[in-house]
Amino acid sequence: MSHHTEYTVQLVSDVLPQRYRHLPPPSELLLLRICFRQRAHFNGSVQESPENVGVFPLLPEILFSEDSAWMILSPCLLNVGIPTHHHERPIDDIISFYREIGTSDGGETPIITANILMETWSWVSNDETEAVARVMQESMELGMFRPVSATKSSIEALDKVRLDGSGSTEQCMICLETLCDGQEASRMPCSHKYHRDCIVQWLETSHLCPLCRFKMPTRQYSCL
Repeated sequence: MSHHTEYTVQLVSDVLPQRYRHLPPPSELLLLRICFRQRAHFNGSVQESPENVGVFPLLPEILFSEDSAWMILSPCLLNVGIPTHHHERPIDDIISFYREIGTSDGGETPIITANILMETWSWVSNDETEAVARVMQESMELGMFRPVSATKSSIEALDKVRLDGSGSTEQCMICLETLCDGQEASRMPCSHKYHRDCIVQWLETSHLCPLCRFKMPTRQYSCL
């Protein structure tokens, strides 16, 4: 059986909308949003994983040092499911892209979105086709092509909190919308708060807190 893997990296930039610029993270930070998908081609058939999204606040200066950039960006890529041995291309592209667009003016918080697609092509002989197809199907069903979700019970057990109306404003770092005074939100065990719908959808895909990578309980599978 032979394999071929290609990565497509598309990068776009934006800034935090005007109405949110008074909210954390401060303008000194850069927001990096990584959207990762996998697509497997096997003898003419195609299987595609759900998209895994991670949002990472970064200090822009780390992107001007190769060593610092690798130290910070590699765990971000690993977190969304990109194998370590495939980090060189995305990291180099992110570094080059940021250096090209430069820092923004007027205290704006830049947002870089990296859309990363990993495509794998596999070709097998007729004798191997049935066995390999079965293994690939089982792999998709067991989650080897998608991130590990949190357990349903742990998601349902998230604390529900209501912002106290003290005048302080917080931001849901998944959708970048405001958590308003008096609004109900869900709080992770690590104390980070998000809109209920946002964090439920997130945890159904990834068991890690979007901000601090706190690990929620998962249901482990084993391949025999």
